[in-house]
Amino acid sequence: MNAGQEKILKERLERLKNQNKTLREKSAVLRKEKGSLEKALKVSQKLLNDIPGAIVLIQDGKLIFINEIPRTQLGYNEEEIIGRNFLEFIHPRSKEFVRNLHQRRIAGKSVQDQYEAFLATKSGEPLCCEVRVRKIRHQGRDRPGRKEAERKAADAITEEGSPGAHGLRFESRIQGLSEHCG
Repeated sequence: MNAGQEKILKERLERLKNQNKTLREKSAVLRKEKGSLEKALKVSQKLLNDIPGAIVLIQDGKLIFINEIPRTQLGYNEEEIIGRNFLEFIHPRSKEFVRNLHQRRIAGKSVQDQYEAFLATKSGEPLCCEVRVRKIRHQGRDRPGRKEAERKAADAITEEGSPGAHGLRFESRIQGLSEHCG
């Protein structure tokens, strides 16, 4: 190896050492940020679970979050609920009513934002509850084609009697009327 090649190799080695040092520093910062985010997530989850009321988040017709109170009342653990269609947890007494409200809401029609409806416990027993519905943006979700997907979901519910692959973005959709629980 001649002196020119040796000089090139030493320069390259020095650049690689500097890049490696920079990457280690960035990695340390990312690990610290990850730890902070995990801690903040745990605090948020504890807060949501400690709220003395039911919180249910539904996106595209699927349950994406449910705090401890409704899980306990329904008799399910988190793994049994998350990712499932929300209509699976509506008691037959209220299912048609809730399905109709869901269709009307995703079709853009005006519907009440407070209802009473029966949920179905794990054992199949009806559980009457008051529900307040509110659409919110979750994880920046206002995706292109959302309205068309919601229309298709409404059509699927009408035609098949069950929700399609799309549907609500985020709506606590367990609804009913006062006389529905009477």
